[in-house]
Amino acid sequence: MKGIDTVVPGFATALERIPGTLHAHKRLEKALEGGVFTPRLRAQIGLAIAHQIRCDYCEWVLSCAASKSGLSGEDQLFAAAGTAIDRREAAILRLARRMVSGGILLKKVDVEPRDIGVLREAEVAEVAAHVAYTILTCYVLQGIAPTRDKPAPSRRAA
Repeated sequence: MKGIDTVVPGFATALERIPGTLHAHKRLEKALEGGVFTPRLRAQIGLAIAHQIRCDYCEWVLSCAASKSGLSGEDQLFAAAGTAIDRREAAILRLARRMVSGGILLKKVDVEPRDIGVLREAEVAEVAAHVAYTILTCYVLQGIAPTRDKPAPSRRAA
């Protein structure tokens, strides 16, 4: 989800305005760079979570980021539905969505029986970290989302 500030003017500024958020966001982002998930899988998790928490603006922003990560329109639809064609990706997305059941981050979520043996323990932990990162990103995005009363800022050439 790197580069959201290129899609959303004011994202970096909004991060700075919310106490602790900029620091937490940067630390999570840096920690996740060392993970094993590809940018494609990270984008899929972002879309799955944005759809799960029912934030249209977040879904739009993360769809733009997913396109930049190489996800096709079909991949994006699958991810938003919490699944994928690849068995491992599908297991990861199911787990991510279950971690945010009903829009609430759950404390403990077990891997579904059909996914035991597909996901390693380290991958489950990385899914949780990506879910937390996406929720934090969506929290900021919801604060700056354009509304009827507050249109999106324009991009002017410098």
